[in-house]
Amino acid sequence: MEKDPRIGSKKPIPLLINDKEEKTLNTNKQKINKVEKSILSPAEELVLLENDERLAALLTDLEEGKKLAKDEMTYVYSKLDRIDTLLKIVGIELDDEEDDDKPDDIMRFLKGK
Repeated sequence: MEKDPRIGSKKPIPLLINDKEEKTLNTNKQKINKVEKSILSPAEELVLLENDERLAALLTDLEEGKKLAKDEMTYVYSKLDRIDTLLKIVGIELDDEEDDDKPDDIMRFLKGK
């Protein structure tokens, strides 16, 4: 009788991650992030951020007055800060009349291209 290929291993799989494995996972993720960031030029990274669909959707929600979750706001602020840094590196200046209009300025810049 042939062995059924759908039947997998009987080896138990741990459902919880212990501290040692978690630290290993985090350091691997950090190494990958560092490599990815170092490969892209500032202009290339700026283009990627301009085309970030999640960021655009969240900024649109903010413009419409919707409330965002804490992790979504953290994502938006981190990406906006990175965009500001990249714009300074590339040499593009935005009007910084008011800090409250920061998402609007970025949205005008992103939609203008």
